[in-house]
Amino acid sequence: RLCGRLRDGRSEWRLEAWQAHGSAFLHAVQFFASMKIFVRAGPMAGEKATQYKEAKLPRKPRVKMTRGVQTESRLRVVDNSGAKEVKVIGVKGFSGRLNRIPCAAPGDIVVCSVKKGKPDLRKKIVFCVFVRQKKIWKRRDGVNICFEDNACCLSDSR
Repeated sequence: RLCGRLRDGRSEWRLEAWQAHGSAFLHAVQFFASMKIFVRAGPMAGEKATQYKEAKLPRKPRVKMTRGVQTESRLRVVDNSGAKEVKVIGVKGFSGRLNRIPCAAPGDIVVCSVKKGKPDLRKKIVFCVFVRQKKIWKRRDGVNICFEDNACCLSDSR
């Protein structure tokens, strides 16, 4: 909950950031971004000198996407690196609760082990960008999308 007053002390605003949904949340963020917001610092009751500090706006939430690949899944490699098939052994940046299996959505970077391909690449640990998933997911505009297979492209460690 964000509570505060503007610099003139007359206008008071309240916003439940996590209860606002969809475009109403974005309109509120744009409205507050267009004006200077100040939040009262210190106790609220019976104070002569009022101090104000600038408030931080809430971050835009990440688009929720159906995660179609987890660890131990096998992915087809769709680039010309020489690898044909990889096995997912981890997801970069995944943080979950205890014993939750790391999973990935298209666009995530996954840590893989090369299972089929050129002999010099086999049994190597590589980073891949997950590009296609077989599991159906829904876009914001209401379109459902799925692909024929799970696929990735090899990339360097960055």
